[in-house]
Amino acid sequence: MLYIFDQQTEKLIAILKPDFTRSRTAGQTQDSAFLMAEFPAEFADSVVTEGCPYWDAVHREVLNGENTFEFTVPGNLDDAEYVREGNLVAFRDLDSYWQFFEIKRLIDRHGDGLTRTAYCEHIFYELLDDIVTDKRPSGTAMDALSSMLEGTRWNVGIVDDLGAARTNAYYESALSAVQKVANAWKGELNWRCVIQDGGITRYVDLLAMRGADTGKQFAYSKDILSVEREVDTSGIATALYGRGKGVETDSGGYGRRLTFADIETPDKPLGQEWIGDIDALARWGRPGGRHRFDVFVDEEETDPAKLLQKTRDELARRKVPRVTYRMDVVSLEELTRLSPDVTGVYFITPEHPATYAGRTGTDYSHEAVRLGDLVRVIDREFRPELVVSARVVELDRDLL
Repeated sequence: MLYIFDQQTEKLIAILKPDFTRSRTAGQTQDSAFLMAEFPAEFADSVVTEGCPYWDAVHREVLNGENTFEFTVPGNLDDAEYVREGNLVAFRDLDSYWQFFEIKRLIDRHGDGLTRTAYCEHIFYELLDDIVTDKRPSGTAMDALSSMLEGTRWNVGIVDDLGAARTNAYYESALSAVQKVANAWKGELNWRCVIQDGGITRYVDLLAMRGADTGKQFAYSKDILSVEREVDTSGIATALYGRGKGVETDSGGYGRRLTFADIETPDKPLGQEWIGDIDALARWGRPGGRHRFDVFVDEEETDPAKLLQKTRDELARRKVPRVTYRMDVVSLEELTRLSPDVTGVYFITPEHPATYAGRTGTDYSHEAVRLGDLVRVIDREFRPELVVSARVVELDRDLL
């Protein structure tokens, strides 16, 4: 189900029903097309309209990045009026958490019927409207995140122990400031909402790692429909200059950036401002033994030794090609949400596990996959065969 909330009051005003027969992955029976609305207990006192059907509902989320949602409804039904700019649309995800989005753009089409497609952004984008004028937090991630969210509608949620770091925000959006905290403390953001007293309470978590290593395996002929491997060498560097914070001058200003030139190590002579990798040079260097140089900058680092180590860490990442795997997959976990019925197939809420082919939903828990998970990808028809472990850093999920 999709739940529509009024822009100003943020109160539930309509519930939309899925139409599986019109989804881009249609394959279910006509009997499942129009379902009775699931009315959440959180809104027991609300008067709500049973709205129009929807289809092609796709949620896209990128780790520490983009979070969008789109869906389509009929354009010729009166109750489609609730799908309008500014209103909020929400759904419960596979873990029963609320995900809220603001309808940002609408496209009405008249072709094979009348349709309205809504393009939405997660409500954390409202932090673009709040400005952090001048803050320079240091210490714990909890204190830094709390400082950047001050004066907004967002609350600090779960924050892992990420050690000490520092960052700054100067006349920029609160969203940019929060992302700077995530980068500085090397954490991963998780945005979530809770319904309390009929209203929306907003939380942002900062975790050491989203997802988990569950042992999930995607295999061709099991749940992979297609797999693509992309190898990108455009960002490779075999050597990096390291640059830190501007060095404070006697007058109180800041001059040239900090370097690690005064440090001598077995792989870096005294006076050299860059660090290189011999193996990467042999594999990826330019003709004549020329390094592929780039510059690493840490705006806040004031310790040359730490700057050297950070530059080494960045070089370890940059000296190899970026390899990305894109897969079209079937979510076998979803079998837990379908149950045979004499009239067809119907939708089961996460709170009430269904059965499928005589099995309970728990039989498929090992097939679950979430953003941030470490998964295995197996396709033995590749030459050489493809067997790799990789993190899920981007996820497009069709709700239907």
